[in-house]
Formats: sequence, structure tokens, C-alpha cells
Amino acid sequence: MNKMIEMNNRIKSILNVKREPVGVKFIKEDDLSKLKEQYDSTTKMRYCQALMRAGKG
Repeated sequence: MNKMIEMNNRIKSILNVKREPVGVKFIKEDDLSKLKEQYDSTTKMRYCQALMRAGKG
């Protein structure tokens, strides 16, 4: 975990950004059925809003 924090801080320093780095994984349509049970429809938001929220921590 310490290594991840170090990498995080290094990325932020190199790019000169204040928000946390965010990783995004695109899923194939075949895998959607596996995630439907975990999907929370009460927190619907646009893609860019989700990235902003994730970057805030």
C-alpha cells in the first residue's frame, strides 16, 4: 500500500495536479450481467461527474 501512495504522489507531482489519479476500466457488454447486481441506480451520474467524484477521494 505504501508503494501505491508513493506512486500516487509522484504522478500528482509530475503532472502538477491536486486531485487523485483515477483508473478506469471499460467492460465488455458480455460482462454487464455480472455487474447488474452491484449497480447502485440511486447514484446515477455522468461519466465526467463520476471521474470528478473519484478524484476527490
